[in-house]
Amino acid sequence: MEPVIGLDFGTTNSAIAVADSDRQATLATFADGSSTITNFRSILYFPARDRSSPQKAETQAGPEAINSYLDADTKGRLIVSIKSYLASPLFTSTSINGRNYTLEDLIAIILRRLRTTAMEQFGTSASQVVLGRPVRFSGAEDEAGEQLALQRLTTAAELAGFKQVSFELEPVAAAYQYETQLDHDELVLIGDFGGGTSDFTLARLGPGRKKAGHSPVLGTSGVAIAGVVTVNLAYWPGQLLLPAGSVSGQAAALSFTASCLASSAAARSLVMPSLRWRRCAPSGLR
Repeated sequence: MEPVIGLDFGTTNSAIAVADSDRQATLATFADGSSTITNFRSILYFPARDRSSPQKAETQAGPEAINSYLDADTKGRLIVSIKSYLASPLFTSTSINGRNYTLEDLIAIILRRLRTTAMEQFGTSASQVVLGRPVRFSGAEDEAGEQLALQRLTTAAELAGFKQVSFELEPVAAAYQYETQLDHDELVLIGDFGGGTSDFTLARLGPGRKKAGHSPVLGTSGVAIAGVVTVNLAYWPGQLLLPAGSVSGQAAALSFTASCLASSAAARSLVMPSLRWRRCAPSGLR
């Protein structure tokens, strides 16, 4: 069985993980100077065109994009937070160094780099992917906006080389992962505070739920309001539970979400539930 790929394409950072048959997820790593990191900045940099040279400058993504931009004497085109435009029908394409790029083309560059890294490090064909998605895309004012964002993200993933693309709500993936730690039933609020959106799910988790075969999700909701620091956490009255083995902060949160997507998909043998949910608005989620 081919390993399951979980990919969290974030507004600020992205991460990709592979889960084996035992549902253990391993994150891909990226070079950042002398350091090795698991979060990949969702940034593109197109160096300024040198008209005196026939050689085309290579497009940079992630940490390389930042370093190339900072080192350049003549600044090129730096593109950030591109995920925020997925639901906008106003952004169709842009011209860079004489070439026209659609929104899907730009996102595909980032996804292709993530996929290539996973292929090299894990020896997988990376033909299937479970992509995280927010409960509500930034800028989506109605269902048409949500569908446009999903369609564009699917197209970008296919352009990046993925043959089979599935989606999972990011806080729901975190809920499934948190449940693997439980030996008792809990009612849990999962929060995913990202660089472009904040998403929540209220879930009943634990061995009782799994034995009964019920869906754990009681409701989900999301807002296009982002935090400065991204943290995926589980809440239980009186305490905040950070993911096991992680530290607080943006890099850990992004890595955790990608791991959740991979391991939760593996746990359910790639049988993704249909993307239907109800908005829940208890106190604090309105």
